[in-house]
Amino acid sequence: MATSLVEPPASTPTQTRPCTKPDETSISYRGDGTKLHDIYNALTTCPNITSLDLDLTWTGCDEPTSDWYFAFREEDKFPKIRKLGISDYDLEGLERVGSQPWPLLGQAQEIIGKAFASFSRSASKPREPNLVHWMRAMDFAELEELSLGSGSELFYKRMKSELPNLQSLSMISHATRNSSIPDYQLEFLDTVPQLTSLSIHIGAPYEYASPPIENRTLFPLETILGKHGHTLLNLSLTQSESQLPHLRRPMLSVDNFTAIRTFCPSLNHLNIDIDRNGTWPNSTFNAITSIESLTSLTLNLEIGADLHRGHPGDYGWNPEGLSHGGPFREPRMSLDVAEGLFRDLCARKQGQELEKVEFIVGDYLAKPYTGPLYLPSWDEGRGRMFVCEGKYGQKAMETESSAGRGTEGQEGHCRMLGGVDPWPDPGDEVPQEAWVAKDEL
Repeated sequence: MATSLVEPPASTPTQTRPCTKPDETSISYRGDGTKLHDIYNALTTCPNITSLDLDLTWTGCDEPTSDWYFAFREEDKFPKIRKLGISDYDLEGLERVGSQPWPLLGQAQEIIGKAFASFSRSASKPREPNLVHWMRAMDFAELEELSLGSGSELFYKRMKSELPNLQSLSMISHATRNSSIPDYQLEFLDTVPQLTSLSIHIGAPYEYASPPIENRTLFPLETILGKHGHTLLNLSLTQSESQLPHLRRPMLSVDNFTAIRTFCPSLNHLNIDIDRNGTWPNSTFNAITSIESLTSLTLNLEIGADLHRGHPGDYGWNPEGLSHGGPFREPRMSLDVAEGLFRDLCARKQGQELEKVEFIVGDYLAKPYTGPLYLPSWDEGRGRMFVCEGKYGQKAMETESSAGRGTEGQEGHCRMLGGVDPWPDPGDEVPQEAWVAKDEL
């Protein structure tokens, strides 16, 4: 069971109250720092917690008034955490004093806060990064699943030899000048034990960098899979969609899928980006379905047409693109199209039959932004997910035939998740049905 730990009356950072839910085994929290002390209290008093998912984010336009880190006490210990998810917790920070700063005033406020804290503390007790306190309180050797939603160079460098039982890793590589995975993350991957599940997501490069970023690079497959491929059951390699045409995310090639098939003989699930540029990528489909061990797929499709993307110096999507056949990338996705693609992929599949395929269009799985200065992008909220499950392979057809049943009368295998567009623009001259993707995008 997961708990939000909203339990009045709340204790203060200098108080500890007994564990109020001793049977709880997991904590999942997304919000600002207002509940961090309650979470810390549970971690230091409830012995059965094995899973912690901590996602810090702004909520609303007001500057947060709570610290965004645990008030560690040296004698406290966490229970044996097997599964840890952590995002936007400043592991590198020096026990920041005060609230999370506003973006526009952040650097000055941070410098002043640190200077004041340094002046007020005893010189005999130097401040330490927050990660050091985590390492004292938590036995990372017990960790089996790790999800890092934000980059922390210090974490990757300090923890690469501290995770002997790690089996599953999910990490984000924030864009650098060429959008490649930083060396410290590659060194981390090379040092941790062989994994059964690996997810790497590369964020979109900063679109208004000066000078402009000229390209995006692919994943170094041989470096990644040379260490972990033989044991991998699940592999996810994805990149964020960019709003600039010259920075469209690159797709894996047929040779890349050949490498995956070679390095990952036991792979059950693959999550990757695929292109649709007027036609479906049949050569890619053939390469994917040649991976005999696969039984499920997640395929991510871009939502915006190239003519609708902005250009260097523009802000985001280019409205003029709407006069060139509409904003959505072709061919469109719909329930009927998803059903046809699922049937086609199942028919092409070699080896194990496909049991499930997910088609994700746009930002359907993206976390909603809840902070200040909110400027929604054209594509926000338009994402959809089509989930197809069942048996469409040759063996299933042979079974149906031998039982005297054909496949023509089968009910649909797919369902669509997501509603109509929440951001229609009534002032635009484009017909509303071109903007609101009710069942096709």
